[in-house]
Amino acid sequence: MGVLRRIKTSQQRSSDGNENENTLPRIGDGVEEPVTPAGRLFLQPDFYLTAQCILGFQNPIDLPALKSELSNTLAKHPRFSSLMRLNARGREIWVRTHVNIDDHIIVADLSRFPRDSPTIVEDYTAELSAARLDASKPLWEVHVLAMDDDRPQISLRGGARGVCILVFHHALGDGTSLMSLFLASTRQLENPAMLPTIPRPAPAPQNDLHPLAWIWRSLVPRLWRLVLVAWFSITEIVKFLCMQAWVKDSRSCLRGYRGAENEPSRLAIADLKLDDVKRVKNAANATVNDVLLAIVSIALQKYLTHHAQTGSDNGNHSKWLKSLSIRALVMVNTRPSPGLQEVNEMMNTRSKARWGNSLGYMLVPLSVNKVNAPTHPSLEHVHHAKSISTRKKLSYEAKLTYSGGVLLIHLLGIKGGRDMTYRAALHTTLTISNIVGPVETVTFAGNPLLYIIPTSSGLPQGLLVHMTSYANDVRIAVMAKEKIVPDVSFLRDSVYAAMDTLLRDTT
Repeated sequence: MGVLRRIKTSQQRSSDGNENENTLPRIGDGVEEPVTPAGRLFLQPDFYLTAQCILGFQNPIDLPALKSELSNTLAKHPRFSSLMRLNARGREIWVRTHVNIDDHIIVADLSRFPRDSPTIVEDYTAELSAARLDASKPLWEVHVLAMDDDRPQISLRGGARGVCILVFHHALGDGTSLMSLFLASTRQLENPAMLPTIPRPAPAPQNDLHPLAWIWRSLVPRLWRLVLVAWFSITEIVKFLCMQAWVKDSRSCLRGYRGAENEPSRLAIADLKLDDVKRVKNAANATVNDVLLAIVSIALQKYLTHHAQTGSDNGNHSKWLKSLSIRALVMVNTRPSPGLQEVNEMMNTRSKARWGNSLGYMLVPLSVNKVNAPTHPSLEHVHHAKSISTRKKLSYEAKLTYSGGVLLIHLLGIKGGRDMTYRAALHTTLTISNIVGPVETVTFAGNPLLYIIPTSSGLPQGLLVHMTSYANDVRIAVMAKEKIVPDVSFLRDSVYAAMDTLLRDTT
């Protein structure tokens, strides 16, 4: 990315007293809007985070329709029509600019890929993950693969006849913000006038109890819950701080190292059925997230076992596996309302659900070596995930890590905040994120979407795992550093094997 240029913070005027048309206006009716602390963090040269979102279309892509849709939606959003500049004090701010949509749409050159390759989309996306966006224009791009006249013989994943890959800089917003903006541009396939439906947690039931019964059945549990919240918040944040300070994951064939963020990546995607995940969820009396975390744990266990048996790691393999400690940084949306908020709510200055990066982290140990149940061992992974999630839900770990990170940047500066965040990534093995998508099929630019698959890059970890639901599908995208996990396809196959094992153990 190019060097940020300074701008004049006072409005420039020409010699005749009129406003200079070349002056770039600032966001907020003349009030300059600074980049958020997280946005500044993601802009550091050695901590450059981008997000990619793969859109698979049922029909060939109509390029004029795509340009029109992007011009009327994405390009009108303040973040997507702004440049990042430095003000007179040297602080990063957003500055509105004119968006030339043709500068942001790139028709992919696929001539270097074999025509019959089944992983063209994944390989092209992995290449994009290593590229840096041009700072002379707003920090987003749309790469178009396989239009009508563009190599119709190529094979695209999932039977798609056209694919778009949206590339954003993470300074524009977190996954919840970016997905909300995109979904605001889509419509239900069966009802084109309606926005997509995003599942939300059911409200707590209201009970009309006698005062004495209310004290025993409602007040006492609430007081006990407060005790648990205080206890788990303290213990979980202490564990997180210890991890940042000195407690590292075991050295394994999955863990990253300093400088790994600059190395090439490989992408593999596993397609699962949401009904299968729910079947396991009901059998284990857990949640969908518990099952997905168990699938990742089982897949990693299979991968590690395979490498231990083939001699990829030195020493006593069985002893090494039993003593292995692998933890994940799980990204959590810290906004007051869980899930995806509508864009108009986020952009409302009075709303508590604001646009931007509002991500906290939870430190989650994975059960890659602690399941020894004689029967249905795979379900023990789900039970382990459920016990961990119960503790996490009762703690303020995510909010405390987010608030602590912002405070750290204010106290130590952006470099101090970068060093602590980078250290957390170095001391853990992988990062996991989960985004809930629409429950029904949607269209974008009038073209039905077969899949929506977000992923990201820029951390020194060996693995970044992104889980997304859409209609009746769940997709797990694994972005892996090629030198650390050269056989990412085996890891994807391990995800399928984990799902099959869980289904078999539920019967």
